[in-house]
Amino acid sequence: MKAGVLLSAGRSPRLLIARQAPTRHRLVARAASTTNHDLEWLLEKNEATTTSETCVGPVRAALDSGAGGGRGLVVAGGARVGQALLSCSPLAILRSQVGRPHPADLVDEVLDRCWEAAEEEEENLAPLAWLLTLAAAADGPAPPPSSSASLPLPLLRPNSTQSLIDMLPEQSLEQACASIAEWRERRKGRRSSSPASSSSPASSSAPPWLQRRAAAVVKANAVGEEHGDLAAALLRQQILFSGDDDEDEEQEGRRRRSRCLAAHADAAPHVALFAPFSLINHDCAPNAVHLTLGYGSRLVVRTAPSGSATAALLLPDATPLSISYLGRPQLRPLAERRAALREGYGFDCSCGRCVREERALRGEEGEVAAEAAAAAEVLALRGEGEWGPDARRARRMLRLGGGVEEEKEEEEDDDDDDLGPATTAKERATLRRRGERLAMRVARDAGGAARALLELAAAAARSGRRGSGGSSGLRALRHELAASAYSALEAAADAEGVLCAEAERKWRRRVAAARRRRSKGAAATALPRDVRSARAVAAAAQAKAAALAACVTALEGVSSGSDLHCVVTAQRLGALELWREAAGCAAQEPEAGEEEGAAPPPLPPPPPPPPAALLESARSARERAHRTRYGIELSAEHLEELCRGSLEMYA
Repeated sequence: MKAGVLLSAGRSPRLLIARQAPTRHRLVARAASTTNHDLEWLLEKNEATTTSETCVGPVRAALDSGAGGGRGLVVAGGARVGQALLSCSPLAILRSQVGRPHPADLVDEVLDRCWEAAEEEEENLAPLAWLLTLAAAADGPAPPPSSSASLPLPLLRPNSTQSLIDMLPEQSLEQACASIAEWRERRKGRRSSSPASSSSPASSSAPPWLQRRAAAVVKANAVGEEHGDLAAALLRQQILFSGDDDEDEEQEGRRRRSRCLAAHADAAPHVALFAPFSLINHDCAPNAVHLTLGYGSRLVVRTAPSGSATAALLLPDATPLSISYLGRPQLRPLAERRAALREGYGFDCSCGRCVREERALRGEEGEVAAEAAAAAEVLALRGEGEWGPDARRARRMLRLGGGVEEEKEEEEDDDDDDLGPATTAKERATLRRRGERLAMRVARDAGGAARALLELAAAAARSGRRGSGGSSGLRALRHELAASAYSALEAAADAEGVLCAEAERKWRRRVAAARRRRSKGAAATALPRDVRSARAVAAAAQAKAAALAACVTALEGVSSGSDLHCVVTAQRLGALELWREAAGCAAQEPEAGEEEGAAPPPLPPPPPPPPAALLESARSARERAHRTRYGIELSAEHLEELCRGSLEMYA
């Protein structure tokens, strides 16, 4: 019953924390219309009109059928993939410009909001009832009040067939009434004993048991800036602050950089509690994706395909909704995922993905599946500890060899300390050659191992035993094993990307030289070096696209609609388009007799352009990923801007 990501233990100074202005949390549900939840509606509406609105799609609360026995959200009547299910503002939020607020600092804010709603908003006990519902999922019902004081149950059910109040059990509303009565008596007693305490925060007079439960709920369900969507923030900046049509390229570049800086403000440190979102349970292959907008002022949940349902267009009625609590560690092997969930949330995961991988490791899905599962764990270790750092080191070598200095990354390896800016042309050339050789080694080792794993996983899906989940479960296992070894797939794609970027740099330089020759009146002829560099780019882009396709295969099974999925699908399409462009130039016949020095080696055969079907498939995959994340009703114009923003803000 916990959602979000457990935040770090570092406290930020309380004086730097900015509290949100009190929000009217009446929790009235809007009509369950897709257009009401569409990203365009959320971005184009004035923030003041949408902050207090909570939109509910085709979802309802129901008893969880899992071993936990808590409550959860399920689909009501069916939902299309990419359809919005929930759009809500935070019950409480803390923001900071320096350092991340600690979840413990949010507890007082949550209790103050519950008190303000009950005292100032005509006995609106919904926020406190939500808090008690979330606490009861883990700790059982609230204790009886310490006094006999009670309140009549107010009318909290508006005339709507689908209300957030309908999700709350009647017991939570009754407990909220008794708790507020006890709370008022405690504050009244404090004021009579000490007049100076009349201006103290309401949270200080909350019953101790309620303070403990609020702390437990916030610790488990706090959502931070890691869920902020940078591409959507960039689109919002473009909508709010559009430039003139007659801007030149330099002015547009400056304006876009300003928008990027403003969009990054959405990722500034903050911590928030979204009450209905906290009902969604965990799955290592979730069927819902969520993101926050506007510096944590709104959270949106949409359906996403997962596991064996990667091609599903509809989630049937009563399907339990799930998200991943892990974030990026979701793409790790079984043992590491379970250890992270045990440490952060106190439970051992038994979702469908974990069960399938466990059965495969035990050999219950056949020998091929067991071999693939063991290989995935080995590749994950090598990808995280060897191939990944080497690919990043190779990229830095090429950047430094090209005369471009970059800031040291937070997670930079100690081995990079010997890399400094190259001052002479000879040093830069040596550094570039070292980077190319290192990238080639990573691409060869990691790419070969990744291809072998994908072949093993495909063989397991074809020939494994139909013991758990049938053939659909085995098809899901293919994606899930690839996701468990994602660090190796990513290292191979990074290395291929490094080689492709270096080949493209050389090609673009020769293209620029050819343009200068034409501007001076020279014949527009293709030299052997020009054609050779174009063919090298086509081959490198083809290898990069193939490596990114393996990454897409892994992400579609367990992380569809995530920001990483959107970025990888956009990168794959970009590699294919570069391949097509370079293949067109490589098909030219070079003119002989104009090369300097010795006769050049024979040219490799011209590579074929990418098939049209492959390009169309990549475009469809990119569109599917972005519509899953941002809405099925997204316009084509906004879709292209979000695809561009995914590459610009994340890659």
